[in-house]
Amino acid sequence: MSGDEGAKSARLMLVGHDEGRANVDGVIAGLSGCAGLTELGRRQVRALSERWAQTGFRPDVLVSSPVRRARETAEILAASMPGLGVVEDCALCEMHNGEADGLTWQQSAGQIPSTDARSQLRRASARRSPRLRIRSGHGLGVPHANH
Repeated sequence: MSGDEGAKSARLMLVGHDEGRANVDGVIAGLSGCAGLTELGRRQVRALSERWAQTGFRPDVLVSSPVRRARETAEILAASMPGLGVVEDCALCEMHNGEADGLTWQQSAGQIPSTDARSQLRRASARRSPRLRIRSGHGLGVPHANH
């Protein structure tokens, strides 16, 4: 048996939160400014949860950004999988919006980094999260991002 044959595989799936109040209201919503999911967003997550139930998919760990819309997404998914809890990890926060958190996009003009800078921050966050370093099995992460 080669060394690779005995190794276990690991998979990490990232699930974006569904429609949030921030999407509808045009608000930059991080830790303090997020008003959570809309009713449509909750229905979207429940539909994903039902699909996973049909296929038998169940992650071994579920890690979520503490931003409300991501956390709500993770809690809805976890509720359909008995015994699966949600672990919060701020490494899944896209970024901290500082004084722009809770402002509309128009109100915040020039106060937040460019899209390229936000993408770099997302990649760095995913790399630094110890909870996302699974050795085997399936991990599910629910990050948040401003759209």
